[in-house]
Amino acid sequence: MPNSRRRRSDSIETVLGAGGIKLFCLIGFLRALRKKRVNVSMHTGASAGSLAGLFYTNGYEPEEMLDIFLAEDVRNFAVRNPLTFLNPFNYLSGGIIDIKAFVRRLVEKYELKPQKNLRILTYNVLRREPVPFEGTNYDVVEVAAASCAVPLVMKPVLHWGGQGEGQKSKFGILMDGGIHDINPHKWAKGRAIVANLGFADSLPDEWLSPLDWYFHLMEMTWSSALRWYFKIPDGEHVIIDVAPKHVAGLTFSLSARACREMEEYAYQVTCRALADGIAKGLIPVNPRVP
Repeated sequence: MPNSRRRRSDSIETVLGAGGIKLFCLIGFLRALRKKRVNVSMHTGASAGSLAGLFYTNGYEPEEMLDIFLAEDVRNFAVRNPLTFLNPFNYLSGGIIDIKAFVRRLVEKYELKPQKNLRILTYNVLRREPVPFEGTNYDVVEVAAASCAVPLVMKPVLHWGGQGEGQKSKFGILMDGGIHDINPHKWAKGRAIVANLGFADSLPDEWLSPLDWYFHLMEMTWSSALRWYFKIPDGEHVIIDVAPKHVAGLTFSLSARACREMEEYAYQVTCRALADGIAKGLIPVNPRVP
């Protein structure tokens, strides 16, 4: 058997889903993958998953990522004044939060670059089609920011198109890849481990800002419909629900304690699921990984 075919059969992909502040759950998921020595060939990320995947594939350990995202205070980069959302002029540019400036600061400070084992999903709203970026020949600030740009909340990214490695993207306005699929499993080439961040269906366990209460209640209201719409076919992938049900994606005022608890929750849940998958032969491991 050719070596390339052997490597594909002995590895698996991961899907890092969209979920805003539940980015911290993805860190716990990645820590569990490292702990269980899962042999991963490719990470596909949308929105929060693209940021988590970008740091991880650039060599940052999950423990480092947890400290970085707490230090950079991803919880408080968003606008806190609810009246800002009532000003119609703020929507002329498509959103009120400049996510690109935030992503640029992270990329430059931590020297992040596109990686061959990372696939980032965006969505072209002009052409109404998903746009995945792979390889190393693209503007990582533009693509990562676009993948995180939640509609009407964060400013979209104007993309002029271009030729990448084996792909050609067209002119358009790029936004959150989660618009197309919060778990972009369709892009995985074969079986993948899906880190499903899901949707909140219960009240939070700590007090939130008025704006975050609004987003939390909205997610709770639509959670059943969203789960149905984004349902992953049974048996196609290994699906792990890594997020607690009392956290909504756009509740950015959560405390550092709550963020650490999310990371630990995801780590414990993922460790149990991986142990079961490894025992059943569904998940390949690499004993040589330290």
